[in-house]
Amino acid sequence: MTHRLNIFSLLTLLTALASAPGAVAQDANQTGQAREEALQVHAEVLAPEMLQAAEKTRLKAEKTMARGRDAAKAIPQYTQATLQYSAARERAIKTAKFLDDALTARNAAVEAQAQSYALNRWEEGYEYFKRAVDLLERERDDKALQASRNATQIFSQAELEAIQNRILARARAEIATAKKLGASRYAPITFARAHSIAQAAETALSENRYGFEFAENLARQAEETARHSVQVADLVKSRPNVEELVLKWESYLSRAQAAAGLSPPVDKDPVAATDELEETIARLLVSERELQKDLANNESFAAALEDEIRDLDEQLGGASAERTQLVLKLEEQAREREQIQQTENLFRPNQAQVFKQSNTIIVRLMGLRFASGSAKFSDGNDGLLQKLRQAIQIWPDSTLVVEGHTDSRGSERLNQRLSQNRADTVMNYVVSTMHIPANRVSAVGYGENRPIASNENEGGRAKNRRIDLMITP
Repeated sequence: MTHRLNIFSLLTLLTALASAPGAVAQDANQTGQAREEALQVHAEVLAPEMLQAAEKTRLKAEKTMARGRDAAKAIPQYTQATLQYSAARERAIKTAKFLDDALTARNAAVEAQAQSYALNRWEEGYEYFKRAVDLLERERDDKALQASRNATQIFSQAELEAIQNRILARARAEIATAKKLGASRYAPITFARAHSIAQAAETALSENRYGFEFAENLARQAEETARHSVQVADLVKSRPNVEELVLKWESYLSRAQAAAGLSPPVDKDPVAATDELEETIARLLVSERELQKDLANNESFAAALEDEIRDLDEQLGGASAERTQLVLKLEEQAREREQIQQTENLFRPNQAQVFKQSNTIIVRLMGLRFASGSAKFSDGNDGLLQKLRQAIQIWPDSTLVVEGHTDSRGSERLNQRLSQNRADTVMNYVVSTMHIPANRVSAVGYGENRPIASNENEGGRAKNRRIDLMITP
């Protein structure tokens, strides 16, 4: 009887061992699935100790399975790990509900990049958060609640601090630089204004942390004002002669008057000249709005006309090739008007004029500056050159001619050479930065031979010194 029992036990053991690899693999898969489900609910954050215990049990099972001969012993270990992962998942779900406010504040801080812009505050909030999780795992809900409230409050502070630091980073840097360069001493009014604008941006964010646009505008103003305080400080430190300073600012006013088509204010009161300039600009803006309105009306009329032509064409069964060509031509004209408007919108009035002449679009670059008597770009042209690149991109596959023009001062031969060299400089910039095939771009200098204004006064001469970009679609 004993002999038969031993044989039966041996057969049972052999059967179990034969089926062990499949059973172990199935348990391992179940454990892996339970692990994924635990990680999906962020058990590593919300139930770290329970997840760590499950990880240890799973690794132990994997080592047992790797030994081969004891593979069957891994089955209860995998089963235990599966149960531990499931328990960690349940704990994480419960913790997430308990810490809902803290998690919401934490996620908002993460989105505001608090780990980069408010690291100390973030770490303080995360310590309270971890403490709340730990207390919940130990089922000390009362103390966990207080830790959760602390975490929520500090994460919210971290979010605000991060938003403020991110939006005001450049402005604060410019203010610090200005102070280092002596602006607080030599330009105290302008420096104080920069500081005040930055504080206003900070206050605006405190009142509405998601009012980014308003705060960002204030931050840019603070940044620009801080840089301006450095310019003022440099001017004050140079101790300029009062008359020189007056003449310098009069020259700026004269340039503005000339750009607006007014006579230079040589013997005018500066206040009166400024009033005149302001009135002229106001009239130009009104005129521009009226032209924009007329353009919109014309475009609406053209669109209605196109619709009418299409209707007629459909009624006639599309038999007329002439009508088809007319529709296509009208559509092409509408696209061209839109492209011209897009090009014009890129530039400020003192930077460039955009208009059509015959089949050519002309971008007249009055704001492009070169060193005196040279074909080298002056400082401060980067923004205008970037807009020029954008303008060219509006007209793909077009041919481009860069025309250089000068005023009548100096010899005609030198003006011719200078205008050609400046046109070449612009052409080379366009080709090198936009990789346009050279056979699509050319440059020509006309010297003083094609003036658009009188060379008898500075305002007219300034208009004649220009670069015209001729775009032929």
